[in-house]
Amino acid sequence: MPSEKAASLWAAKTAEGLARQGLEVVVLVPHRGGGNPFETYHLEHNFVLVRIPIINLFNLRFLRRAAFAVSSVTFTVGVVAHLLRYASRRDAILSNEPLPMAFVSLFFKNCFYELHVLPVRKRPFFAFLLSRMQGVFPINNYLGEQVIRLFSIPPEKICVAPGGVELSEFVCTTDKRTARESLGLPPGRVVLYTGHLYGWKGTDTLAAAAPLLPPDVLVVFVGGTQKDIAVFAGQQLENPHVYIAGHQPHDRMPLWLCTADVVVLPNTAKKKISKYYTSPMKLFEYMAAGRPIVASRLPSIEEIVSDEMAILVEPDNPKALAVGICRILNDPALGERLASAARQKTAQYSWEKRSEKILQFINEVKQHS
Repeated sequence: MPSEKAASLWAAKTAEGLARQGLEVVVLVPHRGGGNPFETYHLEHNFVLVRIPIINLFNLRFLRRAAFAVSSVTFTVGVVAHLLRYASRRDAILSNEPLPMAFVSLFFKNCFYELHVLPVRKRPFFAFLLSRMQGVFPINNYLGEQVIRLFSIPPEKICVAPGGVELSEFVCTTDKRTARESLGLPPGRVVLYTGHLYGWKGTDTLAAAAPLLPPDVLVVFVGGTQKDIAVFAGQQLENPHVYIAGHQPHDRMPLWLCTADVVVLPNTAKKKISKYYTSPMKLFEYMAAGRPIVASRLPSIEEIVSDEMAILVEPDNPKALAVGICRILNDPALGERLASAARQKTAQYSWEKRSEKILQFINEVKQHS
């Protein structure tokens, strides 16, 4: 922490939000180097970051398969040792790291697990883990329902807590033309995607839709790891309608969003993580920025936005995606209505509201335990 991955920002904003509720918050992360998250993410210095030493083999190519397992085990040992030394038995411990939490729960009662995926393959292990938790925070309703069904977790132990956004940071105060000039974009209309370039994100569908758009439209991709950017850029060499900006600091995302006539969330329906499990931070950022959204019609997305807030299209269909984008490009008034409705709903999804919900649930559980 910080890192190119959204999980790092998610954890940092959760910690900052809980600290704003008056809690003393300590965040334990693996010591893999990295910069200063308080500067990178513009965080308040209201929580303590502790880097736990690990055995780091990620730089050794021939050991990469074992590197994650080794780092996970050594991180788990370090976390348990740190908590046994410094934490009180009254403290609440929250994490989405399964292995450390399984062992921590053997020594501490007030453990809470944040569930981001449905752990079907490791069902016996997760049955044990979740049974040890005082409460579970699934990031969407589908995960909450499945946890109750598959693991027989009582509903009163479930509190759905989707992702969030820092509302004040994502107000577009710069006009499109100025934003585009400052970022070096050519003249014309902009269709924008921000985030990673993993296959389940549907970026290939958006790239395939680009040539179907009017000739003055540029499809801009912002984000991705170095490896994924190189692969994606190689695939788009013959696609003049695509502009790949690469990884950008998170504090530049609001400016990039200011460039957009349309923002797109083209998630695939081919992967369960996309169709059912995700609670995409980019969606909340799109909503907060007040830009018209075109998104795949998937359960994970429809849980947040409806047809009154976005154009929802058939996933994995470049033509349908292009038609949806053109609906907004050809009818700016429609785009403004959708964007305004989406922005109004975003107030429910601030990091502050999320932290209030988490703290209230933890307090209620502790009172009844």
